[in-house]
Amino acid sequence: MLPISVDNNIFNSLFNWHPNDGRTSKENFLTEAFAHVIRSNAHCCSLWMQAIFSQDIDFDSVIINTRASHRLKGEKNTIYPDMEISGYHADGRKFGLLVENKWDSPASKSQIFKYGHLARQLYYSHLIFIAPNSLNQDIINEFNLNFPDIGFMVFTWKQIYNVLRNAADTQGLAPEFLGFMKTHNLSPADPIEADMVRGFIEGHGLANRMISLLERIRDNYDWKFIPSTHKNVKDCKITSSYGRIALEIGTPKWDGAITVGFLTDNWDHKVPFSNNRQRGLDLIFRIEANPKHRDSGLEIASFVRAAVIDSGHIGGIIRFIGDKDNRNTHTIVIAQRSLLDLIESKESGDDQAEKIYRQIEKWGQAIFASPEVVRIITSIGT
Repeated sequence: MLPISVDNNIFNSLFNWHPNDGRTSKENFLTEAFAHVIRSNAHCCSLWMQAIFSQDIDFDSVIINTRASHRLKGEKNTIYPDMEISGYHADGRKFGLLVENKWDSPASKSQIFKYGHLARQLYYSHLIFIAPNSLNQDIINEFNLNFPDIGFMVFTWKQIYNVLRNAADTQGLAPEFLGFMKTHNLSPADPIEADMVRGFIEGHGLANRMISLLERIRDNYDWKFIPSTHKNVKDCKITSSYGRIALEIGTPKWDGAITVGFLTDNWDHKVPFSNNRQRGLDLIFRIEANPKHRDSGLEIASFVRAAVIDSGHIGGIIRFIGDKDNRNTHTIVIAQRSLLDLIESKESGDDQAEKIYRQIEKWGQAIFASPEVVRIITSIGT
């Protein structure tokens, strides 16, 4: 397996310093980097082609073009596929395919269908779609119905990472590219293991892994339950302070701000850990405000209490302003759940990220179920 290079990584350096004149996007950069790796590394290219065709290719025959342009018959507009790959199988049969890559832009059904028509026009056998997350199954089904002659395959960047990771050839920039993918959350998440949590409780830190997991949760989910009064989640920072490692989702005046993450020490938040021990590690969802807004905080708490009761069991413990176990005067609402109660040591990091986000989502949907909560936060925070 390939070693991964993260420090002094050429791809990270180029990504941070490439000309930002509107002509070079993140997706274009990613396309060019990926194309270079599979052009220059026979094993990486062969492994990916094997994943597509389930048979070997003649690497020396492969042509990878990132500058191709075509027009569909009867149309004036030019189509620019991200990658056009052609070559020969090991048995001498010719192959051709188109590749569409996504990173920070949404999938477009109309664009995918245009590429389907183009693949058919070029007599190519496959259309490949790569994105951070899998494509909506309805689009896949509709494509397969309309283009039964085109093999439509969807890869996530995590799957591409795993394919390239298995290459034995360490030559070229493949290890650098894997390091770049890992840095930018295009690889599978490293899991938090239950034994590591226990180790943390006994005094061993795992802060970097918690930060990495929060970054992936921030970047890979939609956070639709967060009100428009708050900062865009994707632009929010993860901080380590006040005994917590958390994503801070502020309002213009901060009052009503949300912090989501891990409570590692309760000296500042002044709530018991959910395991009722002196030490613990809790997932938290907290709304805070200046104590001068206590009346507004009590009003928010009353609406949230009612919503939590209506929602039934939403996981963990919910504490409110005025509760005897909540001794931090800034805390209006704090939801807590032991991380050990939520994750399992044998899960992948991506499975854990899914579980953690779904718990956060449950809390958020209950807390903001009443429009009155948003109204009050708007009055104190904007």
